[in-house]
Amino acid sequence: MTERREARGERVYVPALDGLRAISIALVVGQHSALGSFPPFRLGYFGVDVFFVLSGYLITSLLRAEQRATGNIVLRKFYMRRFLRIVPALWAWAVVLLLARVDPPVSILWSVLWISNIFLAAGAIPSTGGAPVSWSLSIEEQFYALWPPLGKRLKPAAWAGVAIVLIAAITVWRVVLVNRGITGFPRLSARPDAHLDVILWGCLAALAEETAAYARVRATLAARRNVVLLGLGAAAAATYILCDGSERNVGLYGFTLVGLLTALFILWLRAAPGAPLVRLLSLAPVVYVGRISYGIYLWHRPAVHWLYDPLRGPLLAAMAGWPEAARSAVLSFWFLGGILLWSSISFFALERPFLRLKERFEVLAESRNAAATMVR
Repeated sequence: MTERREARGERVYVPALDGLRAISIALVVGQHSALGSFPPFRLGYFGVDVFFVLSGYLITSLLRAEQRATGNIVLRKFYMRRFLRIVPALWAWAVVLLLARVDPPVSILWSVLWISNIFLAAGAIPSTGGAPVSWSLSIEEQFYALWPPLGKRLKPAAWAGVAIVLIAAITVWRVVLVNRGITGFPRLSARPDAHLDVILWGCLAALAEETAAYARVRATLAARRNVVLLGLGAAAAATYILCDGSERNVGLYGFTLVGLLTALFILWLRAAPGAPLVRLLSLAPVVYVGRISYGIYLWHRPAVHWLYDPLRGPLLAAMAGWPEAARSAVLSFWFLGGILLWSSISFFALERPFLRLKERFEVLAESRNAAATMVR
């Protein structure tokens, strides 16, 4: 049934994409926990880049589904959907940070205005505390201020051409910045002119799916799914080795490789729905973590402040003499359990009511199904 609906040009819900999002948020949160010194969490910030690619893929797919069905993109409804998805939890998070006095008020202000990344990159606000996590939301919203209006005016081939040109231009510009000594977070990572290309890889994957040439590629991906997956895994491992411990290599190669490999993995995942890994990513607990990942991302830094830091000392003292791996596991269990509880409350009490309201602004019935996976 899924294949027939896709053949008619509809977008359908793919649980494994939520599963991929769960892996992404695990990398990000793991980096900020006691696991941060262990691989693969040492490069856990690449989880944000996987989020970026997923976001570009899903949103471009939904916009194209709307275009195919109606011949238009209703920008007013698109931005209302974004507002209802992002803003309620973001504003609640901002109020909590203000009350807790964890961050300077100006950092929180720039966060809710979606420009915190610019001030972080310039060193105008601190990169510690709870507010800095908003840098990635800021980059996304800056991107989506421009991308849907472009798609509304351009044919799909031209839209894809713009994506290719921008990916090339930003990649070259990032190399220039790195060679000028601008590396790491937030000096490089938080700059929109040095990071928007990662979102564009996802956009390009969504547009590529519509081409006649991709039909042949999809058949190959499905027929040789194990070989393709091994190749992607080997490339991911090589990327990790290349970038581990080198902020310069992250800037020169890491963002590009993670963007490209994530886009290819999404295409593989869509072409091989019966693969064991896809079934694993589609398991209900994994999908659930992906669905609440926006809340996890927002709240995990405040959780560090209130759940992790105050009890880290007493817990370590109680585990004196334990192996380091065991102590890290206990600390991480406490930290992650608290985040999951906190984020679940946020999802059901705050986010889900607005998600239901958001459905009023869906243009297509099938968009409601596909949008179920569009957490960010």
